[in-house]
Amino acid sequence: MRTVPGAIYRYRRDSNGKEELLYVSDGCETLSEVPVAHLLANPSTLWSLVVPEDRSQLAEAIDRSEQTMSQWESEWRIKTPSGKLKWLSGRGTPSRLDDGSTVWTSVVIDVTQRSALQAALTNFFEQQLSLNMLVDLDGTILDVNGAWETLLGYTRAEMQGRHFIDFVHPEDAQSTLFEARSAVPTENESVDRENRYRHKDGSYRHLLWSSRTCTQQGITYAIATDITDKRRLESNLAQAAAVYRYTADGVAITDLDANVIDVNDAFEVITGYAREEVIGRNPRILKSGRHDSAFYDAMWRSLKEKGLWRGEMLRREGQAPYLGKGQSVCPSKYESVCPSKYILPSISPTAARRSNPCKQAD
Repeated sequence: MRTVPGAIYRYRRDSNGKEELLYVSDGCETLSEVPVAHLLANPSTLWSLVVPEDRSQLAEAIDRSEQTMSQWESEWRIKTPSGKLKWLSGRGTPSRLDDGSTVWTSVVIDVTQRSALQAALTNFFEQQLSLNMLVDLDGTILDVNGAWETLLGYTRAEMQGRHFIDFVHPEDAQSTLFEARSAVPTENESVDRENRYRHKDGSYRHLLWSSRTCTQQGITYAIATDITDKRRLESNLAQAAAVYRYTADGVAITDLDANVIDVNDAFEVITGYAREEVIGRNPRILKSGRHDSAFYDAMWRSLKEKGLWRGEMLRREGQAPYLGKGQSVCPSKYESVCPSKYILPSISPTAARRSNPCKQAD
């Protein structure tokens, strides 16, 4: 018996509930930090070590085993005399004696390390940085973490037991099913799979997925990231780019040092400057000589302090004026410093079309 890991007990309980330890192996002292002789003389000591929150479920497991004469199994925590918290796992087979009492021959082992690992995995699964989901091979949702309720508005119970496709946008359903089924036979990792999931209020969120299927366990482990804001930003930028490209107004984009980064086609038509001629240069090339330094100082101060300037920028005598406006912009909401670029001036061709544009000297 000394070579058996953990502890072996022979525990007896009579019909009146009186308890007795008939045998305790030396391993019990290692687990409990209580001498074997003391345990044999005082069986209730084992109960005193059990964490209060775990006592009722441990007692219920023993009662159930006695009533049905089925194997006893349970896990519980103890706090040893030195203050150590341990997770124990026990299993025992009951037998009924002639006097009506029940005897269990049980093995108890220390599973603290395993339980700690399980607790760590549970905490990781429940973290709110990503959307975690467990799905069986048929596509039924086994579990999700709390982040799903925050994102989609459904409780965990409302998602468990349902097919994951129930939440997928109808336009994405066919491709999502195809990708999910293709990944199962070879247990390949599926990376950068994107689809839309339905919120409880009827709206949809864009999700980016990474998943792996373990056929031996019959489970797909999936992690999703909400990229709805990113997709919305990309759409807004695409619209802004289209406006910039096709607007009839001439637009120049500069960095914070006022060096031109780009101009649109209308700028070339209105000013007569080709894109290659102005890239890297200062917009002062458009100066008419009819504005003093105070005018430009005020324009740049407005851009930097208010993020906006509107006004009329005149050309040389006898030429139509540039009707311009400038604006500071941040091209990405994720940049740490904003603004990073200026758009200026927005030149209206209304008056400029009355005369041929010509290049202006400093």
